[in-house]
Amino acid sequence: MKILYVEDNLHDAELTRRQLARSAPHINLDIVNTLVEANNRLVETVDYDLIMLDLNLPDGSGLEVLGGIRERGLSIAVVILTGSGDEETAVAALKAGAHDYLVKRADYLVNLPDALESALARYHREVDLRTRSLRVVYVERHDGDIRMTRRHLARYAPHIRLEVFYTSEEALNYLPQSPDIPCRCDVLLLDYRLPSLNALEALKIIRNERRLDLPVVLVTGQGNEEVATKALRLGASDYLIKHTRYLFELPTALENAYHRAQVARKQAALFESEARFRRIAENAKDIIFRIRLEPDIHIEYISPAIRAITGYLPEEIYDDPTTFLQFVLDEDLMQLTSLNTKRDDSESRIVLRLTHKDGRLFWVEINPVFVKDEIGRSVALEGIARDITANKKAEETLRLQSAALEATANGILITDINGNIEWVNPALLKLTGRSSKEIIGKNPRIFKSNMHDKQFYADMWDMILSGRSWSGEVTNRRADGAHYIEETTITPLTNDKGEITHFIAIKHDISARKAAEADRMRLLIQVREQVQRVQQIIETVPEGVLLIDEEGFAVLTNPVAKKDLDLLARKNEVGAIIALGERSLSELLKPPSQGLWHEIECNGRIFEMIARPVGDDAQPENWVMVINDVTEARARRKYQQAQQRLATVGQLAAGIAHDFNNILGVISLYAQLTQGMPNLPAKSRKHLKLVEEQAHHAANLIAQILDFSRRSVMERTPLNLVTIVNSTKVELLERTLPENIRLEMIYHTKKSSVLADLTRLQQVLMNLAINAKDAMPDGGKLIFEVGKLTIEPDQVPPLPDMVAGEWAQLTVSDSGTGIAPEHLPRLFEPFFTTKAPGKGTGLGLAQVYGIVKQHDGFMDVLSQVGEGTTFTIYLPLLSESPEKDASELEMDVLPGGSELILLVEDNPVMRSSVADALVGLGYKVLAAENGREAIVMLTEIDNSVSLVVSDLIMPEMGGLELYQTVRRLGMVPKMLIMTGYPLRQNRDELQQEGIDGWIQKPFAIDALAIKVREVLDSNGES
Repeated sequence: MKILYVEDNLHDAELTRRQLARSAPHINLDIVNTLVEANNRLVETVDYDLIMLDLNLPDGSGLEVLGGIRERGLSIAVVILTGSGDEETAVAALKAGAHDYLVKRADYLVNLPDALESALARYHREVDLRTRSLRVVYVERHDGDIRMTRRHLARYAPHIRLEVFYTSEEALNYLPQSPDIPCRCDVLLLDYRLPSLNALEALKIIRNERRLDLPVVLVTGQGNEEVATKALRLGASDYLIKHTRYLFELPTALENAYHRAQVARKQAALFESEARFRRIAENAKDIIFRIRLEPDIHIEYISPAIRAITGYLPEEIYDDPTTFLQFVLDEDLMQLTSLNTKRDDSESRIVLRLTHKDGRLFWVEINPVFVKDEIGRSVALEGIARDITANKKAEETLRLQSAALEATANGILITDINGNIEWVNPALLKLTGRSSKEIIGKNPRIFKSNMHDKQFYADMWDMILSGRSWSGEVTNRRADGAHYIEETTITPLTNDKGEITHFIAIKHDISARKAAEADRMRLLIQVREQVQRVQQIIETVPEGVLLIDEEGFAVLTNPVAKKDLDLLARKNEVGAIIALGERSLSELLKPPSQGLWHEIECNGRIFEMIARPVGDDAQPENWVMVINDVTEARARRKYQQAQQRLATVGQLAAGIAHDFNNILGVISLYAQLTQGMPNLPAKSRKHLKLVEEQAHHAANLIAQILDFSRRSVMERTPLNLVTIVNSTKVELLERTLPENIRLEMIYHTKKSSVLADLTRLQQVLMNLAINAKDAMPDGGKLIFEVGKLTIEPDQVPPLPDMVAGEWAQLTVSDSGTGIAPEHLPRLFEPFFTTKAPGKGTGLGLAQVYGIVKQHDGFMDVLSQVGEGTTFTIYLPLLSESPEKDASELEMDVLPGGSELILLVEDNPVMRSSVADALVGLGYKVLAAENGREAIVMLTEIDNSVSLVVSDLIMPEMGGLELYQTVRRLGMVPKMLIMTGYPLRQNRDELQQEGIDGWIQKPFAIDALAIKVREVLDSNGES
C-alpha cells in the first residue's frame, strides 16, 4: 500500500513512520510537510492508494487538498488526522469526501494500520459503486437539453444510462405503483417545467401517494430559492440550476443522490436492525449485558430479563453495580475475580451460583466477550447470562439416571438404526459374560442362541421399525456357550423430526425365575393332580362328603352327599340346612353322647353322620360332614351274622355226623349180614329189617345234616336246570303233592346249564315243595320259575357276596300262610321248625340251604304272613356244554371178587363190620388199626394186596399219609378212602395224589360192593 502522508509535525511523522514500519511493513509511506508539496506530488504522480492529511497545516487546511482531489476527479482514498476531536470538523471532513477521521490520541498509532486498511476498503467499495451502471429516468420536454445531456454523460460518465420521457405522466407510468414492486431505475432526474404535471406535483405523487424512496434530482433553468426549498421539503435529493457548467456537476449530483439514498436505506435498515435487536434484547429470556471496564467499572446496559431471573430490577443494578456481586455465591466470586484480572477470552464460559432476591439458589451460565480499544486494551465486557437451574437439575437427574443405568441389575444396550451396539452398562456385560470391547460396534446377533427361527426376529424388527416397542422372552447365549432366558423390551428412540435414530434394549435375566416357574408349574401340576385325585376320591367314595358354612349352606357336596341331602335335609326359607331327618343341625354338629357317629333314621333308611370343624378356631366357619347310608350295610351285617351262625352250626353238625356215621355204619352192616344168616326166624328177620330201616332213616338225617354243613359228597356234572325241574315235577312232585295244590311251571329259557348233583337238586326241589305243601293245608298254588340273571360289574347284586356274571335263577313261590318276620333270621338253622312236635325235623330248609351253598349258590326268602312265601335260588350259570339227562344217571350193581384187601380203620366196631361185609362179598381181608400197622403188614406180605380200603382220618397215620408212604416205598396197590366227613375240602387233594376212589360213611353193602369193584376194575393204578 502506497500512502502520501501530509504532516507538518516532524515528531508525529517520525513516530508514525516507525510504527508502520514495525506493525505494517507492507505500507510504503511518503511524507511531505505542506499543502504545496502535497499538491506537487499529486501532480507528479497519481499512483498513491491513500492520502493521510493532517487537518491543520502551516499553509492551509487539509480539507483544501481534499477539495482539489475531488475537483480533479483523482481516484484516491483520504483519511483526515487531527489533534483535537471536534465533531463539527469530523462531519465537515466526511461531507467533503474523507473516508475516515482519526484523533491523535495516545494509542491511535496502535490501531492506525487497521484504520488505514478499513478506509482503503471503504474507498474501493465506493469506487465499485460508482463504476457500476447507474440507471436514470430523465424527464425533459426540450429535445436540445436531452441531446446535450446524452452527449456529455456518454463522454464523461458512460456508466450513467438514461431512460428519457417527455412528460411526468409517462415517467409515473414507468415507475412502480408501490414500494413493494421492484423499481427499474436508480435515480429520477426531473426538469422543473413539464407540460401538464410539473416536477413538484410528480414528486408529491412519488413520495406521498406511492411512498417510493427513489432519489430525485430536480433541474431548472432559473435559480428560484422558493422552488428549491419546496422540492427539498417534498423529498428531492438535490437541486441543480442549468448554468453553463452544470453538466459537469450532474454526474456527481446523480451519484451523490444515489449514494445518499443508499446510505439512507442502510441507515434505515440499521435503525430497524437496532430496533429489532433491542426488541430481542428487551424480550429475551436470557440477561444481555454490557459492562464498561475503563476508566471505571459501570454497567452500560442490562436487559429486563434480570428481573425474571434474579428478582432485581434493571434500575437497581444500574444504581449500584455491586448488587450483582452481592448475590453471587462466595465460593464462585473467585471466577469473576479471575475473569476481571485476565480480561481476555480464555474463559469462554463460566457458571455461577446466585441467590435470588427471594433467597432461593439458582445457577447461571455466562458467555463473556471482551471489547478491545485501538491499543488492544479490554475496555468493556459484553455477554449473555442464562438461567441454567433447570439444566443443572436435568444434568443432576441425568447423572443420577446414568448412575442408575450403570448400577441397575438389568442389562441395557443402545444401538443405532442399523443395530450396531453403541453403549452397554456393566449389568449387560455380566449378563452376557463379555467385555465392552467384545460388544461395542457389534450387532446383537452375537448373543443369538439359534433357539428362535428367522420369523421370530423378522416380526421383532417389523415392530420396532414401525415405531412400536417390542417385549418378549428371548433365549440367548453367553460367551461360554451357556444358554439363558431374558425378558427383553426394545424401544425405538426418535429425533425432533420423529425419525428413529436409535434403539434401547432392557434385558432382565429370568433364567432362575423360569426355572422356578417350571418347578412351581410342576408342583402346581402335582398339586392339581393331587387335588383331582382327592376330588376323584371324594367323588367316588361311597359315603356322602359335604362342606357346610356357619350359616348352614352346603358349600361343597359330592354326588352321594347330594343324594343323601335330597332325602334327609330340611331347609329354611333361604335354603340353609336346619336339620337332617328329625335331628337339628346344631345337635348333629356336636359330638354324640356315645361313639363317634350320630345315627339318623328317615323313610326306612338308616344313616350314620359325623361332623368335624375346619381349622382349630373356637368358632369354626366351616364344617366337614360325612354321611354314610348304612341301611344295606346293616342288612348285610345281619346276613353275614346269620351266615356265620349257620356255618358254626354246620361245623358242629358235621362233627357229630361223623361219629353217627360210624355207629350207623356198624348197625346197618351187621343188620344186613345177620339177615343173610340161614335158619334165622322170620320174626328176627323182621326185627333186623326194622333195625336196618331205622339205621337207614338215621343215615338220611345225618345226610341232611351233612348237606346243611356243606360237607356231603356230591357228583357235580353239567345239567340243564329246566330239565331237572321238569323231570322232578313229573316223577316226584305230582305224586307227592295233594290235588288241592295247583302246580305251575314257568320257564323263561329253554336251557339253563349248571354244574350240579342231580340227586341233591331234586332233594332241594322236593324239600321246598313239601315245605310249601305244609304251608297250604287248604290247598293253593305252587309256582316253579326258571330264568337267567345277569349282574353287571357296577350293579348291586340281589344278595351280598354275589359276584358279577351270569346266574341261573330258580324261584319257588307258594300262596300259603307265610312266615312271621321274627322267624325269618333262623329259617335255615337245623332243627328249627315252627311246626307242631312230630310234624317235622327242622332239617328240610337247612338241607336246602346247605345244598345250594355246596353248589356255590345263594338263597333268599321273601314272605308276608297271610300272602305266601317265595324262595329264590341263584346258581352259577355255565357256558354252553353237554348236560346229562336225569334218565342217564342210573347205576348197575357190581359183583364181588376174590382179591386180597387190606382194611385200615381205627374204630374196631366199624373195622369188624366192614371186614365182615367184604368177606361176605368173597374178598380176602386183612385188617390194620392205623396206617403205621398197615405199612408193616404190606411190607411183610409183599405185593399180594390188590386194594387198600382205609379210613381218611386216623390217629398216628391217616389214609392220605398212608397212600403217600406206600407210593414212596414203591408199592402200587389201589386205594379206596372211607370217611364220615364231607370230602369237599379234601377231594381236590386226593385227586392230585392220584386217589380216585372214596366212599361216604355210612354206606350200604351194595354201595360198598359197587365202589370196591369199580376201583379194582379201573385202568392203571389208583
